[in-house]
Amino acid sequence: MVLNLEWRHRFLPWRDELPGHFYRPLGSVALEGFVTTDQLTPDEAQKQSFIPMPPGTPWGSKWQYGWFRGAFELPLEAAGERIVLAPNPGVESIIFVNGVAAGARDRQHSEITLAASGIPGTRYEILMESYAGHGPRVSHAGPPPPDRETVPEPGPAQTAVGDTTYGIWQEEVYQLWLDVQTLFQLREALDQDSLRVAEIDRGLRDFTLIVDFELPREQMLATVRTCREHLAPLLACVNGSTTPVMFAFGHSHIDVAWLWPLAETERKMGRTMATQLALMAEYPEYKFLQSQPHLYWMLQQRYPDIYARVKEVVKAGQFIPEGGAWVEPDTNITGGESLVRQFIHGKRFFSEEFGVDCETLWLLPRSE
Repeated sequence: MVLNLEWRHRFLPWRDELPGHFYRPLGSVALEGFVTTDQLTPDEAQKQSFIPMPPGTPWGSKWQYGWFRGAFELPLEAAGERIVLAPNPGVESIIFVNGVAAGARDRQHSEITLAASGIPGTRYEILMESYAGHGPRVSHAGPPPPDRETVPEPGPAQTAVGDTTYGIWQEEVYQLWLDVQTLFQLREALDQDSLRVAEIDRGLRDFTLIVDFELPREQMLATVRTCREHLAPLLACVNGSTTPVMFAFGHSHIDVAWLWPLAETERKMGRTMATQLALMAEYPEYKFLQSQPHLYWMLQQRYPDIYARVKEVVKAGQFIPEGGAWVEPDTNITGGESLVRQFIHGKRFFSEEFGVDCETLWLLPRSE
């Protein structure tokens, strides 16, 4: 084992330094906005009265939505750089860039790619629809005592507007962080006395010797690229020929009816699909599976532009519509006839919209 306690104490600060170099802001976006409980389309929202909402502005009562907009032009420093938007209205949001749904801001995603190679003077108009939520849940499972309020009523402002910025994204640094994290998590799960762990430990040790964060930016990035090349053979290693092959794809579990109105399920579907489309554009090999035809129907009704883009990636084989049941049912309380009708309705929708034959209908006669 090469990554002894001394080397581990060196490795961890090096690894934790990497995220600080993912993103370099170039400027802030001044936001104006308004709050509402109405369910608006982007076109309808743009016709409302917007007021300045600088960072720190409190907002977000129960079930409330905030609409925010701003615009900016890329400066000279953006030339040739990968440019992203770091939106921060305070809560989960769908982000429209120049009228197109470009992705979502949520717990897992904090940046939206604007350009792979920035052109100074390019103007971006940003529109965000943000969901304040329905308040915190105190109890998630188990028996709550009589004096514990499981879903307390929130105050008049659950969140506040943050600082929305745009800037340069260093993809090579981010990819190195993924490389290092993958190898570290792998070595933590393997036999610590194995040859495989010893080889990984040497690579992680070398990572701290190759990458020099104290160099000027371009020289530092050169050490990042050198390190990725050095670690590539470790990441390319495979197991023996008798080991099963594992395939992975994305999936988002979305309850049609949960602790929010159905209208919020529609918006959750819009945010999720916008993010998946952005990931597919970035990674052509990425595939995503989503079941429940009712969610597709919601997307079709509320976000027809996003739905049309989904249909295109279904044809390309990146997006996998599967499942068959119109919604994912609670089979403890439903009946056989209800389930059969769900599957028939779901099968028909997938067939008509995507040309997909859901083989999950094994319980039905083929004539159905």
